[in-house]
Amino acid sequence: MPSSNEYRSSVRLPLELPARVRWKGLKGVEEAEGKTGNISGNGVFFVVSARLGPDTPITFSVQLPWEIAKASVELVGQGRVVRQSRLGEPSGVAAIIDDYQLVPMSAA
Repeated sequence: MPSSNEYRSSVRLPLELPARVRWKGLKGVEEAEGKTGNISGNGVFFVVSARLGPDTPITFSVQLPWEIAKASVELVGQGRVVRQSRLGEPSGVAAIIDDYQLVPMSAA
């Protein structure tokens, strides 16, 4: 349950889906693979080992299962980090989704 000083504008769904996060670091473009911890219409928590500061711009991709999308698609988007994981949460970052699109996944 959210604390009294935390405001969420939409319901978060506890979905664990394969995810990849990219950002511009000191060594150029860096990447972390992991999974989503939860997702909503305007934000997502990524369970990744990366420690990114607030306002870090990111790009991300999330593989959506057939049961959700009824097709082989990936959620690809841009956002910005709003916080790192809190004590008791899995290691990761929470981000606001600024823009996204659903992209068909390539056949392997």
